[in-house]
Amino acid sequence: MNKYSGDRVYWIIFIAPALLIVSLFFIIPVIGGFIYSLTDWNGLDKTINFIGLENYKNLILNNKRFYSALTHTLIFSFSITILQNCFGLILALVMDKNFKGRNFFRAVYYLPSVLSALVVSYAWSFILNPTMGALNVLFKKIGLNFLVQDWLGDAKLALFSIIFVVVWQYAGYSMVIYIAGLQNIPLEMYEASSIDGVNAWQKFRYITFPLLAPAFTINILLTMISTLKTFDHIFVMTKGGPGYATEVISTLLYRESFTNNNMGYGSAISVILFALITSVSLITLKYLRRRETAI
Repeated sequence: MNKYSGDRVYWIIFIAPALLIVSLFFIIPVIGGFIYSLTDWNGLDKTINFIGLENYKNLILNNKRFYSALTHTLIFSFSITILQNCFGLILALVMDKNFKGRNFFRAVYYLPSVLSALVVSYAWSFILNPTMGALNVLFKKIGLNFLVQDWLGDAKLALFSIIFVVVWQYAGYSMVIYIAGLQNIPLEMYEASSIDGVNAWQKFRYITFPLLAPAFTINILLTMISTLKTFDHIFVMTKGGPGYATEVISTLLYRESFTNNNMGYGSAISVILFALITSVSLITLKYLRRRETAI
């Protein structure tokens, strides 16, 4: 065996475990989901009938709930992506300063992101309860009765209430990534700009913001991907209600697959969700990478 053959064997040995895991938990399920989307399988019977693109036709042409869920998904995803990154960046700029207790406050802001989404959702469901919830009780105690709302029962407020909870939980996660990016910016650039009389806003605009481009790319992509496929917060807090006011594609997928026992139809929804996430991610990545290389 020559040197190059030996190197090839080592590469195969090192790559094989990762390739096996990716195949088992990603590639095979994606292919299987697409195959099932072309059938009328109900998830229980052994009989599976091939029906072609009929599920996609019914979904796109006849299912109004799908477009409602798609709209809610996009609102949910883009709202959280913008808000979470704005608050995460603000927290990072503050927590990057040298002050007493800085590490403690960093830990406090980061802590919610390591908690289970289920735990956070159940906790905020109690906080936002219209009768006994801590938030409404607080408003009543301080005389702000006009702010008392049915946060999760009002169709106009429910989706935005969940958006607030998700941003509260994961803003600290974005903060940590931005802090890492800030610490990679050379201090000499700030010192030189101070000598030239540059103010704080100009430093942020011309130094901090452009050089944080890699951190922006990571944060925006991670946030967008996770929120496009979100399920747990919405299912625990509202189950897609009231009515269908907070139903997103993932909860629609769950209802069709497991409540209505229409696994083939649910698989078609999952394929469309996969295509949506892939296309949005690739377009966003292309734009953000272009911004990085332009610096």
